[in-house]
Amino acid sequence: MKSITGKRPLSLLMVLLAALLSGCAQDAPTGLVRDQPLLVNRGSDGNLADGVRALLRLSVQRGTFDLAQINGYNRFDATRLPMPAAAEPAARFLRAWGTSRLLDPLLMDMNRGAEVAAGRFEATLQQRVVEMGIPNVRALMTGADTAASELLCAPREELLIAFAPVLKQALTDVGYFDTQDKVVREYNSIPVLDDIAPFDIAPELEQRALDGLCKRVAAQESRIRRLENERPDDAPDSAALRYLLTCPF
Repeated sequence: MKSITGKRPLSLLMVLLAALLSGCAQDAPTGLVRDQPLLVNRGSDGNLADGVRALLRLSVQRGTFDLAQINGYNRFDATRLPMPAAAEPAARFLRAWGTSRLLDPLLMDMNRGAEVAAGRFEATLQQRVVEMGIPNVRALMTGADTAASELLCAPREELLIAFAPVLKQALTDVGYFDTQDKVVREYNSIPVLDDIAPFDIAPELEQRALDGLCKRVAAQESRIRRLENERPDDAPDSAALRYLLTCPF
């Protein structure tokens, strides 16, 4: 009798633990995300992987929306764009010459171009969410609360190649290059200074703008994970997201 009663608590614990760990599989959603035929690389944790995709879809949507607003990059310390190093020598002399007013439109157009590019790049990031492989859902969900976004942005060189033409077109559309030409002409009109050519800000701005975008997506992922009121009930993939975030890992 003693051995039977001694085993009973352990047996009950094992039953409860098994029920807890199997709860995710029993309650798998049948909503839009899991049923989308375009989703690939689902793997053995397919239902949970779809939840990660739902988390990323919402994080990308909110992160790009944040930065696509007027003054979007400037609103957050982690995404603020400084004067690129390529333009800084000219900027330094213009400040010393008392014509720093010319720099304000340059910075404004540069930031506005990055904001426009962030909004336009959402579709590319969302497509990557659909196509990306998610090799270890449990590692993502038990690691940092920005782990999924870090996985999304991990192929940085690949993303930079895709982002560069989007940013260049956005800078053109907002008039950045016209403003830059005006600054260069003003600089070259100062007699004591050697003439300069238009400066190439592209490599640094591409890197900083994309880094800022990835950081903002990560910040939104963290909020969704930590704060229950940040999780929508009416989004198409809300069932998959809820399934992921309520699953015990």
